[in-house]
Amino acid sequence: SLKCIYGVGTATEVNYFYKEKPHTIQAIPLRLTHPKNHHHPGNPLHFAGGIGFEKRSAEVESGDGTVPLASLRYAQSKWSDDHAFRSLLQSEGFVLPSISSFELSKVSPRGLLESPRMVDLILSWCCAPPSDLSSSS
Repeated sequence: SLKCIYGVGTATEVNYFYKEKPHTIQAIPLRLTHPKNHHHPGNPLHFAGGIGFEKRSAEVESGDGTVPLASLRYAQSKWSDDHAFRSLLQSEGFVLPSISSFELSKVSPRGLLESPRMVDLILSWCCAPPSDLSSSS
């Protein structure tokens, strides 16, 4: 069984918009700029200072602060939802694992290492529950 654990709900940069700065002697004559025509229904980004941040909805951030949500969910979508990929692997004799994804709200990649929820998940997968001690004499 394949387990995926990752954080979600944190502002995650996915786009950068630059505009050329004419008549400058800087090594890189660019500056971050606000993109044109970025306000339209269904746009999953919000912009601040020329940086596009991914959002699930108008109120909810997505991603883990480093990795966009689509990348975090890639294993789940590829192994579970891509039937052509699964068929190809099976035709080559591969045994396909089941896959489970666990999204932890407001947890960064580094924060996963100290997340009590992650520790609980790992222990639940690795350790059998204790046997009933009351029945021993």
